[in-house]
Amino acid sequence: MSGIPEIPCVAPGNWVPGQKAQEAMVLDLTEILTHPGMRYDYSVNEPPLEVDDLVCVQPIQGMIQFANTGSALVLTGRVKTRVSLVCSRCLAPMELSLGIPISEQWPLGHPSGFHAGSVPVVLEEDAPMAGGLFSGPVMDLTELLRQLILLELPVCPIHSEDCLGLCPVCGHDLNMGPCSCVRAAPDSPFAALRVLLDEANVQDNDKST
Repeated sequence: MSGIPEIPCVAPGNWVPGQKAQEAMVLDLTEILTHPGMRYDYSVNEPPLEVDDLVCVQPIQGMIQFANTGSALVLTGRVKTRVSLVCSRCLAPMELSLGIPISEQWPLGHPSGFHAGSVPVVLEEDAPMAGGLFSGPVMDLTELLRQLILLELPVCPIHSEDCLGLCPVCGHDLNMGPCSCVRAAPDSPFAALRVLLDEANVQDNDKST
């Protein structure tokens, strides 16, 4: 927006193809926090994240709008990326594209000894998102994106609805063809009746001999 300074990036955020995120990208929100009614659109273009079990294979791109309503810091927008996962059925590596909507807000308060010009404090404990995002007026954008991506991941990812999974006996990938394991026929609701009929036939045969 014209007349509004850009959000300062405390850590460099330029992405080089093939590079993974090594440092947290943090943003200084002092300007927005001290001006109720201010809004700012921030263009996101972060390196692929690789933190713990989360592995992005594409940069995280999109737009986030920061808004100070006077009582809350509100973030809205959308980002996208692509992540590396493991199919829960056949354990084959797979990739999944994610489009992640953003709609988060944090109440604003004032530190003790508040005076005119003091920077409001983001009250993380009163927000649904996990903590650790703010240090004073500085927000950890990398951690925010990590939490948002994790919330979007499927509990049991599968690379295809038609995935046949693994043989429970030998572990063969059934998508590659059948294995040589002998499988028991599934139980039928008429199996018990069949047993009774077979026993009755045996008794009848015994009587006739």
